Amino acid sequence: MAIPWAQRADWPLKLREHATEFTKYLRDMLNCIHRSLGQAVPANLVKTMITGTLTMMSKTLRTPNLTTI
Repeated sequence: MAIPWAQRADWPLKLREHATEFTKYLRDMLNCIHRSLGQAVPANLVKTMITGTLTMMSKTLRTPNLTTI
């Protein structure tokens, strides 16, 4: 039986919510990869992981640094 890969790609708009959801998603994916016993990770899931990472980095870079105010 095939490993059921996590399927989630809609990232919340707020940075903290995005980070929370993305952390859950990556944790689920890591568990799937460990259970897959050497099977290749599907390209669409790698694309989702990269897109989520880039989106969160972009949000982080756009967030003003409020510690200097």
